[in-house]
Amino acid sequence: PSPEGMSPCEQCPGGEEARLKNRYLGHNGPCSDYTQREILEIFHRATTEGGPWNGEDDWGNKSKPVCQMTGITCDAQDHIIKIELKNRNLQGRIPDEIGLLSFLEVLDVSDNALTGYVPSDLQWTS
Repeated sequence: PSPEGMSPCEQCPGGEEARLKNRYLGHNGPCSDYTQREILEIFHRATTEGGPWNGEDDWGNKSKPVCQMTGITCDAQDHIIKIELKNRNLQGRIPDEIGLLSFLEVLDVSDNALTGYVPSDLQWTS
């Protein structure tokens, strides 16, 4: 930690791309280096604890482009801006890593069986 007790105490390597993945001082641990796909994989694992989702679930298909996955909307630069998975039988929790999707504007996971808290890192998304 820095003298002020905040981490990371130095800029993460990788320029602007790294800055978007590590937007603020105060989180614990090393710099994050997750791709959008990796974040969605973490989300998928965390929300299938009670069984598969209702409807189409192509999130495990590694050959499908992220922006074509069910419930995902991207902008012209292929940044995820919406995740809409209302009433899909999501069970488990929303992982903290979802807050690392810097351009996310909408996260609709209503009418599911999620437990826990809404990750505070979502405050740093678009």
